[in-house]
Amino acid sequence: MFRRSVVAIAVWVVLVGVIFLWSNPCSAAKRHILKEHDDKYIAEFPSGFVVFEWYGGSTPDVDDDVVGDFELYGFKDVYNVSQDSEFRVYIEDYWLDWEDALELMYD
Repeated sequence: MFRRSVVAIAVWVVLVGVIFLWSNPCSAAKRHILKEHDDKYIAEFPSGFVVFEWYGGSTPDVDDDVVGDFELYGFKDVYNVSQDSEFRVYIEDYWLDWEDALELMYD
């Protein structure tokens, strides 16, 4: 009986920890902005580049570090680590090579 309780508590603690880590906004990906043109930006990505369009809030600058969910299309709220501020973006595409990212930026 005691052993089952200990196992149940251990499983519960592990599950809560996994849920916390999975939903923790601090675990969002940090990106470095490389280029800007007409409110469109390119940021580096581990498997390529992401192109997003700025839609309000503080204006990001080239060389800023930003944190957010860059792996899904659509509108996102992004945190600018360099400026300690937030802004809204639309993720146009991600996992791009450099040439495709530039083409999308100037499209």
